[in-house]
Amino acid sequence: MRDAFTISPALFQATLFLAGTFSNTCGLSYADVKLGVGMAFMRGASLDAVRSSIASSEGEHWVSMAVALLAGWELRFGDRESYEIHMKAYRGIFGAPLDLEENSIAMMRDFAFESLREQLNNLTIEAPLRSSKPSQVWNIGSGFDVFSPVFAPEVKSLFAIVRDTTHFDPRQPGSLQFIRNQGLKTISWTPHHGESIEPSATFEGHWDAAELTALLHVRAATLIILCRHSHLCHNMYKAKTYLDIMGAADVHAMSCIHLDTDSLIGTKYQYAAVWARVTLAAISRDPSRDPLFIPWLKATGLTTWDSLRSVMESHLLQDVFYPQTREFFDTLSQSL
Repeated sequence: MRDAFTISPALFQATLFLAGTFSNTCGLSYADVKLGVGMAFMRGASLDAVRSSIASSEGEHWVSMAVALLAGWELRFGDRESYEIHMKAYRGIFGAPLDLEENSIAMMRDFAFESLREQLNNLTIEAPLRSSKPSQVWNIGSGFDVFSPVFAPEVKSLFAIVRDTTHFDPRQPGSLQFIRNQGLKTISWTPHHGESIEPSATFEGHWDAAELTALLHVRAATLIILCRHSHLCHNMYKAKTYLDIMGAADVHAMSCIHLDTDSLIGTKYQYAAVWARVTLAAISRDPSRDPLFIPWLKATGLTTWDSLRSVMESHLLQDVFYPQTREFFDTLSQSL
C-alpha cells in the first residue's frame, strides 16, 4: 500500500493531507494548533480530489482507499457530519459493507500514519550517532555543520531529506514517484517521530529551544523547495495531480510567518534561519513580508549579494532557484 500512496493521484492527495496532521505547525506551539490554514487548505484539496477522481478513469480501488482515509481522519480529528458524508460515499459508490465498523476505518487511518512514521524512522538507521561534520555524513551543505554533533533520530531523518532534495534530478527514471514520496516524508516529519506519531505534552522540553526552532526552519525551507520541484516534475511528465501545488506552496509560506526567526539571530543558527526565510520568500513572493528581512540581513551582516549568496550556497541553493533568489535580494537591497 505504501507504493500506492504515490502511484494513485487521489490516494496521494488524501495521504498528503493526513501526513500534516501532527506536523503542519510552521513554528507554532503544538498546543496552539487545532486546524491551521495549511491543513484547512489540504482538507479542501483532498475533498476536491475525491470528487474529481470519482468521475475519472482512476482505479476505483485507490479512490475508495482515499475516501476511507478521509473518513478515518474526520472520525478522529474532524466532525461527525463530515465522517458520515465520507462513509455514505464509501458505501454507496464503492459498495463497502453497511455494517463496516468505525474501528476498521480507524485501523486504515492508523496504518497510514504508521507507514509514514516508518519511512522517517528508516532514514535514521544507517547514520552515525554523532559527528562534528553533518555535511560530510549526509553530503549536504557545510552550513548545516552548526547543528549539534549528537544526532537525535529526527535530525538524522531531516538531514536525509535535505540530502535527497539537494541531489534530486527530475530527469532520472522514477523521479515523479520519488518527489511525491519526498513530499510525504517532509510533510510528515516531526521533531518527535522517533518517539511517537503524536506529540507528548513534554516533547518540546527534550530539545534545546534554539535547535528545535532551527530544525523547523530547515523543514519549512525544504518543503517549499520540494513544492517547486514537484510542480516542475508534474509539468515535465504531464502527470495528473489534484493539488494546486504552487498554491499550496504559497499557503505554506504564509503559515511560516510564525517561525521564530528573531530568536535565532545572534546564535549559531542565524545563517540557517536566514537561508530558510529567503528560500521561502524567493519561491513564494509576497512583498508585504519584505520589511521583515531588512533587520535580519543587517544584524547578520548579509548586506551584499556575494555575502548572502555564500550563505545560501552553503545550505542549499540550486540553479533553478538562483534567479528568483537574486531578484529577491535586489529588491531588498534598495532598503539596506
